[in-house]
Amino acid sequence: MSGLRVSGHLRKASELVAWTILITFVLIAVLAPYLANQKPYFIKWDNQSAWPIFHAETDYRLDTLSAYDVVVFAPIPFNLQGFTKIESRLKPPGFKEESGIFKRVHWLGTEKLGRDVAAGIIYGCRKSIWIAFLTMTLAAFAGILFGASAGYWGNHFPLNFTRTGLPTLLLTFYLGYLVYYRLLSIEIALLVVTIFFIGGLIWNLQKNPGRHFLLDIVVVKLIEVFQSIPALLLLMVIAALVKVPSIFTLAWLIGLVRWTSFCPIYQS
Repeated sequence: MSGLRVSGHLRKASELVAWTILITFVLIAVLAPYLANQKPYFIKWDNQSAWPIFHAETDYRLDTLSAYDVVVFAPIPFNLQGFTKIESRLKPPGFKEESGIFKRVHWLGTEKLGRDVAAGIIYGCRKSIWIAFLTMTLAAFAGILFGASAGYWGNHFPLNFTRTGLPTLLLTFYLGYLVYYRLLSIEIALLVVTIFFIGGLIWNLQKNPGRHFLLDIVVVKLIEVFQSIPALLLLMVIAALVKVPSIFTLAWLIGLVRWTSFCPIYQS
């Protein structure tokens, strides 16, 4: 009994630590512009005050801030694109950069372009959280859609592949060609394919109510195919064909190989 209690406490402690780390990263991602920013939090001069960090349209240079009586900077007084002087590149952690009367500290040093490493980590956390959210949303949508459809209809899905599925597949290849050569955006291509498929499915149900498609078998084989190919290798091959890289494209590519994790749950 004591062993079960200890394992239960350890499990609760690990869950608490995991939730704490996750919430911390989410807070860092949300508050990134206020944790790392070269604009000051607060300035005061001649019995007047302002909060520059909350006004995106204003820009305060360091050489003009010396005229103020009180200047309060962010914990990391650098933004992601804040380049420094040539002599301030590749500096160790704790390096102090002098700008007029101010001394700003690079807590984790600078990289080869002179950008602050700590600011890069904070803004990188923001992008990572956003990509993870988009990836899981797309993967869950695709996995739930295919898994629930295969579990509900089984091998009796009301679809004639030669009249609906094959034209949709050909349209997908053609729109993929347009996206590859930057003649069409990927968002519009996905919307057109979805509308075409749903419209063809509705038309097929009205014209051929007695025909069926072996959806359950096809979904199982798709899962086997995607799980048999190394995910990293597949991502590298597809990413090499994409000429318009973006956060949404990266999330879509990762979701393309991760939907198989959700599908068997809802299929069963």
